[in-house]
Amino acid sequence: MSKQTIDFIGIGAPKSGSTWIGKCLEDHPDILFSSQKSRKEIFFFTDTHNWVEQSEQLGRLTYYHRGFDWYLDQFPAYEEGKVRGEFTTAYLADKKAPERIKKHLPNVKLLVTLRNPVEMIYSLHWYLYNGAFTNLDPDFKVTLEKGLLTDKGYYAANLKRYFEHFDKNKIKIILFDDINKDAAQVIKEIYNFLGVDDTFAPNHLNVRVNEAFTTRSKGIKKLVHNSIKLIDKMHMEKLRLKLIESHKLQKVYATLNKTPAKYPKITNEIRKLGYEVFKEDIAELEELLGRDLSIWNPNKNLK
Repeated sequence: MSKQTIDFIGIGAPKSGSTWIGKCLEDHPDILFSSQKSRKEIFFFTDTHNWVEQSEQLGRLTYYHRGFDWYLDQFPAYEEGKVRGEFTTAYLADKKAPERIKKHLPNVKLLVTLRNPVEMIYSLHWYLYNGAFTNLDPDFKVTLEKGLLTDKGYYAANLKRYFEHFDKNKIKIILFDDINKDAAQVIKEIYNFLGVDDTFAPNHLNVRVNEAFTTRSKGIKKLVHNSIKLIDKMHMEKLRLKLIESHKLQKVYATLNKTPAKYPKITNEIRKLGYEVFKEDIAELEELLGRDLSIWNPNKNLK
């Protein structure tokens, strides 16, 4: 373990248990997690252009231009015998992230959380729709038909880029289904993979985190979104990043315009439409992982 390295990175997918895993990583006395100093998601290795190649609605975020020393400064100070890491869910689908991570951290361990891609994108759609930084259509079918967000659900294609740069024994795959089935076993395996005491019981083991929310006022949401859009048109990137980085502003917006709420229940029709988009990639993923994923097939598992 070196002072000038990071030991592990969670790379995605979004809405697949990463926040819960992050909390359990924070709990462990031998893990120095980025959120203990800055934030869970650092967005260092992402590529700016990859965020906007499909739609300006999806925004963009990267700090790679700030340099690797800046990246290291986002973590708690090095301590002998402890491991350091972060979890940025955008890395998995980002086309440049694998080679950038390999360049700076050739021996890093990678955590990957995967959820039924239709459920993942459905959840991500509503999360982004209710946020202020994007302008998605409220109809999930539109998001699906336009191919927005779908790049994040092509797990096999995304993982292949990482397998080109890292040995498979450096990559730990976690299925959301397994977290729901036996959370204690999953976190034990993660601790073991990271080389820390796997008998430790985290405080957040049975705690639900990252609950769903909705917006109180569409007017406030639109005002914030249009302000950011104006900043983008004026190419004021530094100001945009400051707004995104400001925890105080995020808390103010959350207090004013966010309220806990359940997302609309996903329908069987949506499950079938989404499965047609991802079924070939899911078949490839089954081969890559050597695991049966028929549980994701709505034609076999409709209740």
